[in-house]
Amino acid sequence: MSAFVLVVHLQIKPGAVDRFMPLALENAEATRETEPGCRQFDVMVDPQDATRILFCEVYDKRGGLPGAPADSALQEVLRHRAAVS
Repeated sequence: MSAFVLVVHLQIKPGAVDRFMPLALENAEATRETEPGCRQFDVMVDPQDATRILFCEVYDKRGGLPGAPADSALQEVLRHRAAVS
């Protein structure tokens, strides 16, 4: 079965990682549990630089991606987007 993989690289502002990470992890968990077709959503932190974050999302197909940032978990992360540079 084919899949669509979305990889997002983020650079978080220094000093904002402690605020950002719980939101990112909550968003990943909510997405895995509620988004149809979401097989995997990992949040990874560069061990050399905690301000570098990587999201890796795997969906059954491209159509499985959330169409617009309407889901509540994603909205919460976007409300705190000032932490992302």
